[in-house]
Amino acid sequence: MIEMSDKFSLVETSQDPIISPSPHLPAEILSLILSRSFRTTHSFRDVIDVLLSCCLVSKAWCGPAREMLYRSIPLSQLESLCLLLRTVRSESFGGLCPALALHFRPLFPEFPLKKEIRKFATLAGEIVVCCPKLLYLTGDCGLLHFTSTMSHPRYPFLTGLKVYGQDLELLAPLLPHLCNLKTFEMLESYGDSDMLDDCFEPPSFKLSKLSISQTELSPGLCKWLFASSSESVESLKVQEVGSNLQPLIEVMGGSVRELHIKGMVDHETDSDSEAIKVISGLAGLRRLRIDGWDFKTEHLLNLQSSLETFAFSPYGARVRDVQTLLRSGWQPSLQSLDLHVEPFSSVKSWELGSGSRGWQDELTQTCAARGIQLNEI
Repeated sequence: MIEMSDKFSLVETSQDPIISPSPHLPAEILSLILSRSFRTTHSFRDVIDVLLSCCLVSKAWCGPAREMLYRSIPLSQLESLCLLLRTVRSESFGGLCPALALHFRPLFPEFPLKKEIRKFATLAGEIVVCCPKLLYLTGDCGLLHFTSTMSHPRYPFLTGLKVYGQDLELLAPLLPHLCNLKTFEMLESYGDSDMLDDCFEPPSFKLSKLSISQTELSPGLCKWLFASSSESVESLKVQEVGSNLQPLIEVMGGSVRELHIKGMVDHETDSDSEAIKVISGLAGLRRLRIDGWDFKTEHLLNLQSSLETFAFSPYGARVRDVQTLLRSGWQPSLQSLDLHVEPFSSVKSWELGSGSRGWQDELTQTCAARGIQLNEI
């Protein structure tokens, strides 16, 4: 997928194409030729110029070229949002934008005016409403703003959503229209479950993959957001959610087969051990990865699931602790052990601060004896 700069909207493509002799090729073939031709193009401006020129060659060329222009659109400048809306509201587009992916990543000055922030958020919402063919939507800095009075399409093709710093109350009017959403990523977002329950229809999507980082998750918020996905989520990734992991697992724990926990520790509530107690009841769990310095392996002894893969970051004494688990016969169903080594480090650094490097060889031997594949990633 070609990443398109938001500068493309500075040029109108809505004028009538110039009719001239051109090869009579199917639109699919033209699209394939254009996409492959740009894989080796180094100048982004050249790509845009060629596509704009193709829009003017003939009606047959205009469709495939326009499709590529609007395939994936990052928008960062307020002016670009205004120009894009003006373009899609022109007679040529009829109020509908053919974009397949939208990425709202605002670049504000150090101290932006509140009216500029509000205008960006409002325009972003209006643009999304004009894009019924969306496959993927990203909103940074909480600047996705929708209202119940907007006329939303059903978005039958939108399967991926990623938000950062998002007030879920402003996102809520959109969610019931994402009937086929499969992947949802949420970073540093927040919401009042009572407000959402009272004012908005809950989502009906059935997620298969969910990623939540640094987000407060009350029981009410978890239920409102994810009750419809309680039997469909297979992959769950959480980072720095602490004790909030419990209500999340209670809502959708029955279907989770892959779980990645990163930086979950809250020393004041000892959420490390509490979180492990919560996941111990995930009978369907097959792949588990835990990252972080403070994770205690003894909490894994009571896992009710039959793991196929266990992954961890080999910090300090962690390798020795996992070695002890494996020797005890823990998880007889285990097929692979994955060591996620930090960049620029190597397997030789496993034992840093944990004693003799002989543990490295012993872990390798233990895995071999149990028929477990040891992978350094």
